[in-house]
Amino acid sequence: MATGGAPTTGAYRWRDRRLPPHTRVLICPTEAAGASGAVGLLLTLLSREFSTPIDDLVWHRPSVATVRTGSDRLFTSISRTDGCVAVAVSRRRIGIDIEATQTQEQSRDLLTLFHPRDQAAANRVDGAARRRRVTTIWTRIESVLKLRGTGLRVDPGTVRVGPGPGALRGRRIRTVSAVAALSATAEYSVSLAWDRSRRASHSS
Repeated sequence: MATGGAPTTGAYRWRDRRLPPHTRVLICPTEAAGASGAVGLLLTLLSREFSTPIDDLVWHRPSVATVRTGSDRLFTSISRTDGCVAVAVSRRRIGIDIEATQTQEQSRDLLTLFHPRDQAAANRVDGAARRRRVTTIWTRIESVLKLRGTGLRVDPGTVRVGPGPGALRGRRIRTVSAVAALSATAEYSVSLAWDRSRRASHSS
């Protein structure tokens, strides 16, 4: 995963040509995010993208931000997990999820929730590679459900995402994932889902 400097100390910017245009993603260890946490990180990113002070922003939780004096808008998404947060802003509707690489026991439990095709994809590898793949598939599922606005009210087993990039079969949703090693002992999978339709990316 390529990372670079970010507007907040301790945060990393996800740099990836597979991300949709006009999309920014920051990943930050929880302790570096400070008392303001993921929301503060998001507002800092929005301030930079809008080129306006934070006090002039209006965040319509959980997924849209605007400026008090203008009509432009950006779509937003936040994810939190033990030890890390991720925030994303885009001109397209998005959903983001980040999770620490699962243990062997956690991976077994998550596999039972997957679509049968995704279960088969995860079981093609073993050991650490299997744990990473299970984690990646799970973050893809969660990012898609966040994008749709349903969360886990929908059975995750009905969402087939696969371990690799691409569009969901028959749908306009795309996903991209990466593994982020924030330290020698902290490894996370992060996934972003977005709506490819033009209608979802216009400014109001």
